[in-house]
Amino acid sequence: MLDQLEQAIEDHNRAIHLNPNLAEAYSNRGTAYAMLGQLERAIEDYDQAIHLNPNLAEAYYNRGLTYRLQDKKAEAIANFEKCITLTHNPQWIEMARQQIEELSEL
Repeated sequence: MLDQLEQAIEDHNRAIHLNPNLAEAYSNRGTAYAMLGQLERAIEDYDQAIHLNPNLAEAYYNRGLTYRLQDKKAEAIANFEKCITLTHNPQWIEMARQQIEELSEL
């Protein structure tokens, strides 16, 4: 799994090099960093993805998950709420609502 995550980071580095405005590449690389436990790097990539595409609901959701791992409850909830406002995908909405519910119980 570690090799796959490192390969994913390399692949997204190449994509970003070819197109530095590709928000999805930053978001996906952020997820790989988060899975490696490199949470600050993940947040930086999600921030860049959102800067490039403020309507990228997935980046807000994943940044919310990363903030949750950092015990930043308010930031996590705000990101899940933003995800809900941006997406029309019922699965993403349900996942974000579930995260908010769980965080509200803590």
